Amino acid sequence: MKLLYKPFALILALMAGKLAAGMFDTIWSWIDEDDAPDAKAIEAPMQKILLAAAIQGAVTKGTHAAVARGGAKGWERMFGVSPTENETTLA
Repeated sequence: MKLLYKPFALILALMAGKLAAGMFDTIWSWIDEDDAPDAKAIEAPMQKILLAAAIQGAVTKGTHAAVARGGAKGWERMFGVSPTENETTLA
């Protein structure tokens, strides 16, 4: 069953990436009217670069975790088995 779950999980991961990017852009627009600075942008202040990276990391990881968890729970509800071999149920 784990092998059948992989394509489903890949699609979820791609969707989570798009969702996280949109969420980060929205959050960053609350902080600064300019786009988030690139890490290689020499003219951007280091504090702004680090703040953008920290926010982007938190949003991305949190979104991926929430979507992966929801996908695993949905898979378990639809098929009655956990998508992982080591776990029998998801609490």
